Amino acid sequence: MRRHLLGLVTLASFGLAAIVSWSPLAHYPMVRDVGLRVGLVLGAFWLAWPDLHRLPRWVWYVLPIVLVVLLYARVYLIFLIPLFAVATFLYILYRRIRRKGSER
Repeated sequence: MRRHLLGLVTLASFGLAAIVSWSPLAHYPMVRDVGLRVGLVLGAFWLAWPDLHRLPRWVWYVLPIVLVVLLYARVYLIFLIPLFAVATFLYILYRRIRRKGSER
């Protein structure tokens, strides 16, 4: 039910963008852009909805922190990308070692 509601809000956002584009409201391109961007983001969530319940619990705590870092540290992002890559590699390595230990 929630996924259907999300799909309807997505379609409404795209509809808003279309109405503003081809009507006397065309003088407000910012409204069109907001409708389009919100529709695209919600559309991505709509597509990913069945897989969201499979995410680990820690992702829901880390995701807001990463978004804040992306917003406020854009200049330093070039230096943070290798750090994220190393952290991801170490996590994958840790998971493989942990799985091998539990098979015994």
